[in-house]
Order: sequence, then C-alpha cells, then structure tokens
Amino acid sequence: MLYKAKVDFSGIISMSVGDVGEIADASIAKDLLKAGYIEEIKPAEKGETAKATTNKKPTKSRAKRG
Repeated sequence: MLYKAKVDFSGIISMSVGDVGEIADASIAKDLLKAGYIEEIKPAEKGETAKATTNKKPTKSRAKRG
C-alpha cells in the first residue's frame, strides 16, 4: 500500500513531508496513520494516471559577492 508523509519522521521507517512510499508492515502503517504522520494514497480510478511525487524544496543559489 502506498502512503504519503504528512510530517517528517524517523524510526524503523523514515519519511519527509510529501514523500510517497510503500509500507509493507500493516502494524507500522496502522500506528503511523493513527498518529497522523501519513495518509493512504488511493489507487487511481480507470482513465486516471497515478502520480507519486516527492516534496522537493527549491535550493537557493548563494553566489559570493566581491
């Protein structure tokens, strides 16, 4: 089952906000869902495409000024 992280967390499974990943262990997924750390990604319906995206933060260029 695919899940999306709602917060950053680390432990047996680690994810950052917006990360999408599979959690095979149902008891771990249940605990993380109950804590509000993850949300279940529903399978796409017919005609829709499923997108697994990650939350990539843009990096700022810090050029030295002389």
